[in-house]
Amino acid sequence: MSKLNELMAAFCHKQGIDALSPNEDGEYQVVFDNEHRVTCFERFEQLHLLSSLEASRPAQEPEEVWLKRILNHALGKIKDNPCTPTLLEDGSVALLARLPIARMDLASLEDFIEAHVNALEGFLLSLANPAGARSAGIPQMILRP
Repeated sequence: MSKLNELMAAFCHKQGIDALSPNEDGEYQVVFDNEHRVTCFERFEQLHLLSSLEASRPAQEPEEVWLKRILNHALGKIKDNPCTPTLLEDGSVALLARLPIARMDLASLEDFIEAHVNALEGFLLSLANPAGARSAGIPQMILRP
């Protein structure tokens, strides 16, 4: 049994859900909060978490504008975000996170998944605003001596 299989079995048991089975490529599909689909797989001794960002693209928005918004959000969160936007082989955009799996235990898997889902929610909330839209908050100015 692979490390990922062991971790996923323990994760399902702790969450009180039916055991999950990997697909033919060894990937697990897990849905969180009834809307956030996360694909978990192991490659090159790394655990990978992958979630699509495609559903967040407004139909009227040009692809280059949408991609720029994704990159701007990622740049703003780079210091505390474990995820990276990535372009997949089929041209779709996804959010990717990866960590070495060798020393991972159930607690670190749960933390890793939680950080990924939180980052995914942050991206989706940011991308839900149409291009150029700004919140109607009070403008702030910082003065330094």
